[in-house]
Amino acid sequence: MTHRVGFVVFDGVTLLDVSGPAEVLHQAGRLGHRYDLVLVSARGGGVRTSTGMPLSGTVTAAEAGPVDTLLVAGGDRLAEQPAEEELLATARALAAPAGRVA
Repeated sequence: MTHRVGFVVFDGVTLLDVSGPAEVLHQAGRLGHRYDLVLVSARGGGVRTSTGMPLSGTVTAAEAGPVDTLLVAGGDRLAEQPAEEELLATARALAAPAGRVA
């Protein structure tokens, strides 16, 4: 059985908050625990991490469909300014049916 994990990302996301958990799940997959990982952003497309490195291939919440686990990545800008309603709506849409949210 494959467990679907959605990562909510945004401009200014901390790369380690995405790459760290993704690598752990990848390694777990090598032991037989299957994970399907999907990057989700409010508008889909690319986002820039806090270091300026791009993350491409994100999809919208509607395109992602339901996930079993939702991970909302962090970023310094979330502590410095309120999150946009668009980002909050994306997280809410994915969190509602998810079994786990972190």
